[in-house]
Amino acid sequence: MNYSLVDSKLKSLIRVCKKTGNYKKLAVVSFILTSNLLDEIGIKLGIRPRDKDSDETIFRYMSLINSILKKNLKILLFKEDIMTTVKEIEIQFIKRKADIPSDYIKEMYDIYYDIRKLDVPNLHETFKNELIELHDEAQLYEFMSPGSHRSAKSTNLALQNIDVEPRDIDILTNKDGALKSNEILKEFLIKRFFEA
Repeated sequence: MNYSLVDSKLKSLIRVCKKTGNYKKLAVVSFILTSNLLDEIGIKLGIRPRDKDSDETIFRYMSLINSILKKNLKILLFKEDIMTTVKEIEIQFIKRKADIPSDYIKEMYDIYYDIRKLDVPNLHETFKNELIELHDEAQLYEFMSPGSHRSAKSTNLALQNIDVEPRDIDILTNKDGALKSNEILKEFLIKRFFEA
């Protein structure tokens, strides 16, 4: 995705908010952008999008992604301190109806930009039909989610205990580490599951 348009519109919004002194819209946009980015990451990994209709929080969705990746790949995508910060800000955001302090807004944008740096492999495009037989596209989004209905092939793939490293990889530790671990993950997944 080309983020230059998003960044340009965000700069315009910041200027307007500074003039008016009302930062509520900026807070709302920070959550929308983060939510959309997490949906994109989830879909790329074969996880269902965030369930906004049932008020699933951003924190819970991040926890879901982490738990699925930890169980299946022994990887944590989001560090614990980032998760704690998101939970804290999100509680205040909901409680105060988006009228949160500017420090929280800044932290939320910092988190958004950190998550945006991740190079998550698009497993949705990588799957071959002969590997996993899915009858509709919605099943692909749910095949790794707990309690979803799976075909025998997708169940075997999703529930394998893959030993990438004996320790968890915190992808957001630093940029070089993130790029290297993402490359390792891509190579491993493609070799293990997607090459005929």
